[in-house]
Amino acid sequence: MSGVLAAVVGTAGIVALTADWADIGTSGSPASSPAANSNVTITGITRPITLRLAWSGTMTFEYSKNGGSYTSITSNTTDIVVVAGDTLRFRATIGVGGTTETATVKNASLGGATVDTFNVYLT
Repeated sequence: MSGVLAAVVGTAGIVALTADWADIGTSGSPASSPAANSNVTITGITRPITLRLAWSGTMTFEYSKNGGSYTSITSNTTDIVVVAGDTLRFRATIGVGGTTETATVKNASLGGATVDTFNVYLT
């Protein structure tokens, strides 16, 4: 179900989501250049929900909603409010050197339940 965010009704009517954001970069992607994954279209929800992106390394992440400019993210803190029909993508950068990281999209509206996990390769 790549590129689409699907909803399942969770506890107390809060929406649980599943999604499939693509990995960012490849093993040969330059570390100093930003790299992004593809947009995912949010569907199947009837009210706004809050997503957060979490990671533990030294990369810098940003998100773009509905094709807009990129906004900086602080790991597991920045609220990204989405509604049905929104598109969302993530971009990563690391200053010097290279690394591989795993990023996790969480549904803060459902207690931080995992929505998707994707890898980031900037070497």
